Amino acid sequence: MVHEAVADTRVVTINGARQVGKSTLAKAVLRSYPGSTARSLDVATQRQAALSDPTRFVRHDGLLAVSGLII
Repeated sequence: MVHEAVADTRVVTINGARQVGKSTLAKAVLRSYPGSTARSLDVATQRQAALSDPTRFVRHDGLLAVSGLII
């Protein structure tokens, strides 16, 4: 179902409770698309990059997965 959503939708959200496999699912999907990348807001340098320049943070020609939460 995620592959179908990625094929025709610009933004796809995978949400759910903690520890249910969201990141595992996202990683599996990314492996199916050459040139894809993942960025995590749990990594301090990536979180700071997202806060400093959000447009640049999400700029990527391929499939991009962003995970983590800013509280």
